[in-house]
Amino acid sequence: MPTMGLIRFLSAATDLELTDKGGADVRELVSRILAETIPQRPLPLEETATILQSLLNSGTVLPDKQLRHLLSWVAPNRPSHFSHLQLTSLRQFVLFVLAQAEETQRASLLRMPVEMQTFVSAVLCNRMPNVRPGIPEATRQFRSQVTEMVVDDPDVVLGVQLGPGGYLDLKVGNTAWLLDGPEAFLRPFTQPLDYIAQEKRRLWLLERLLCDEGTRRSVADFFPGALQWPLLGSVNRLSWQQWEQTTPAARPQLLGHVLRSPPGGPIASPSLLPIASGGQVGRQPTVAE
Repeated sequence: MPTMGLIRFLSAATDLELTDKGGADVRELVSRILAETIPQRPLPLEETATILQSLLNSGTVLPDKQLRHLLSWVAPNRPSHFSHLQLTSLRQFVLFVLAQAEETQRASLLRMPVEMQTFVSAVLCNRMPNVRPGIPEATRQFRSQVTEMVVDDPDVVLGVQLGPGGYLDLKVGNTAWLLDGPEAFLRPFTQPLDYIAQEKRRLWLLERLLCDEGTRRSVADFFPGALQWPLLGSVNRLSWQQWEQTTPAARPQLLGHVLRSPPGGPIASPSLLPIASGGQVGRQPTVAE
């Protein structure tokens, strides 16, 4: 099979979760792809980003030799040379490696050449925001209704940005929430709903970044702003279907929180929340504009 065909096959197989859980299938496919390339003719950035996304979706960490080979294709480039989507895929893959529970895997980037480590740090610290997928109308209405319900509660923070780590739809006390529309699930819809591979990995990554202190320190080696991310108890998800099937009176209970208004009435101005973006503290509104 031609190299580009192997890449397309890898992408489709990991999107549909057809590879083995241990990652042997993915590593074998990547090994065959790497064997077809030479340093003088690396794969284009688009195809490299596709491989990185496939590794992320399948939860596969490459051996050091393969990881060094793959990064050698992208490390000579500046972050500005990547498209918005390519940069997001690269960041998420790097964070995925740094978030591994096994110390040997988590430290693999520290064993890369210095120029590759410098490149990784530059990618994470670049201020370009991550790509957010298009939002269908059902998701937009769902999130708007949740916002309307919680907007005056001083314990709720809306739209928390985490720089290269992505975003949270809301934070209620010590718990983060992701508000998921139809685009987050495999079709046809099943009961219970089944998340697409990318969304499963997104939840895993946010849990590691925001609920594990060791992961934060690992990421901080390349992105110091990680130490300013909130340390949370959990990251939960709420689907548009759960919301629609719940009566308006019972919906606050879905967030596991008793909503309240601040003394003196609704919130009228934004406050500061120390969420890092590009290594800096970011200004985060407590209400949607």
